[in-house]
Amino acid sequence: MDAAERRIAKRLHEPRAHVRLGCVLQFFLVSFLRQNRSVIHISRAASEQSKGRCLVTNMGATHAYLLAVAVDIDTDDGNTRSLVTDREDVAEGEFSDLLMRTLQGPLGPGEARDIGSFEDLAQRAQTHLQTEFDIRRSRCGS
Repeated sequence: MDAAERRIAKRLHEPRAHVRLGCVLQFFLVSFLRQNRSVIHISRAASEQSKGRCLVTNMGATHAYLLAVAVDIDTDDGNTRSLVTDREDVAEGEFSDLLMRTLQGPLGPGEARDIGSFEDLAQRAQTHLQTEFDIRRSRCGS
């Protein structure tokens, strides 16, 4: 072992070196975890009314998978939730691409998906639940 290697070995055995090394590793670990965390942004676009489009955007650095779209309906009778992920109003043979019949699927980093207007989502929930409610009086997206 030459003199430079002895100095490095001596410094590594100093308590301050371990603390400094630990802080650097902690910094890299926190930065790595923050970079690879999924961040999904759901927003309204094109209108503040029920005709506005609901956009789901993957703001993370890695792919995310959209599993389900749920519509919560608050009425005088209570709360109801309907899953409107699959487009049951579209005939099976109408689209050759399966992704045209469902909202499920992967979202790449920075990718956005238009899942429909809030009015359309509410109508699909109404059909799925086989109930009637006034969509115009709804608070879509709030």
